[in-house]
Amino acid sequence: MQQQIRAIDGLRGLAIFLVMLHHFRLFSPGWAGVDVFFVISGFLITRILLGTKDSPRYFANFYFRRILRILPLYYSSLALFFLVAVPLGVRYGWSAAYGMRDALWFVFHLSNWWIGGGRMEGSLITHFWSLGIEEQFYFVWPFLIFVTPRRKLIWITAAIAVASALGRGIATLLHPEQTGFIYYYTPFRIEAIALGSLAAILAEERPLWQKLVTWQKRLFWTGFTVWGVTIFLGNNRIISIFGLTGIAWLALALLIEAAESRSPFDTRFFRHLGKYSYALYVFHYPVFVLASRFFKSDGSIRGPVLTAVVGVLMSYLLARLSWIVIESPFLRLKDRFGYELHSRLAGAPSAELSNSPQ
Repeated sequence: MQQQIRAIDGLRGLAIFLVMLHHFRLFSPGWAGVDVFFVISGFLITRILLGTKDSPRYFANFYFRRILRILPLYYSSLALFFLVAVPLGVRYGWSAAYGMRDALWFVFHLSNWWIGGGRMEGSLITHFWSLGIEEQFYFVWPFLIFVTPRRKLIWITAAIAVASALGRGIATLLHPEQTGFIYYYTPFRIEAIALGSLAAILAEERPLWQKLVTWQKRLFWTGFTVWGVTIFLGNNRIISIFGLTGIAWLALALLIEAAESRSPFDTRFFRHLGKYSYALYVFHYPVFVLASRFFKSDGSIRGPVLTAVVGVLMSYLLARLSWIVIESPFLRLKDRFGYELHSRLAGAPSAELSNSPQ
């Protein structure tokens, strides 16, 4: 698994590619890219935590590196939205008057709960819900790994995945009239992260990992079939119960393939997208909203095409600018908090997920 980071970068590129296709109205099922992000995140973060568990700076190094990677762009975006975009939007009539109460849910990384409750669903930062789930995972998971023996951790992680799937089913049956909150609330969306984490734990012992590898094709085709059928049926209740599990299994199969360095997405194009995936995730949705308002559709194809072409290009340029001005200066500081890896399996990752897209 020596080259897994390079291959998983390509998978990360696929994830942001799908999400952007979804938001730019080019491929509706592209929402599944978020679940690909979740599986990647669970795998890479768990590999790092297991590999550094015996380090005396286990917590400090992990959290400082997370802070340097995630928070500069995240909080810069929040400041731009609440201090600039919202006042301008209120003044010119294209934004609601979001205030401090709304901002605090984002500041403390709980935005998915706020949005899932029906607030700010039409805002420029609605898509930050997935970053909230990622951050909540970062808060809890290092402590659980630190205090739990690896063998017991396998069962706990598997139980989390099963409980998440069952919880979605129960919630859907109890609230058939409204399934939107299921898409945002952490307990119902943690399944994909748990499956990625489970794969990382199994990777600590080569026989267990090889057994998982032998299941890769079955996971792929089962997940693809279940997800595909639910998408074809187009019923949100069925997607909530079965579709999210299907895409989680499919994403896990793609991750196993990438970890074995035989991913079809290990290409220059997808790795390039993967490098900028965090900033692309942050910028693409507000760019889409603004572009779609500028290129108002008159019923022809001209408006949507211009929105997609200009929006994608602007998102990419902003992501490149963010990499130079915001992200890279802070990333250089991560060397001060280097990981001391003690993983059982050679080739443990030395880099981590840049989003989520998040």
